[in-house]
Amino acid sequence: MANRKASPTQAALARVLKAFRDADTPITRTDVLPDGTIRIYTINSTATESGPSDWD
Repeated sequence: MANRKASPTQAALARVLKAFRDADTPITRTDVLPDGTIRIYTINSTATESGPSDWD
């Protein structure tokens, strides 16, 4: 049986959020997915989840 990916710790999330705060970047939403991925959305965020980007 394969080992699961480690979940993000509270300290890791706090470190990321403090970096955004120190950069004066307002956060509108955060998502922590079951696989451990942290997604942070800002006011100026232009990424959409509806389709592929030019980088895909």
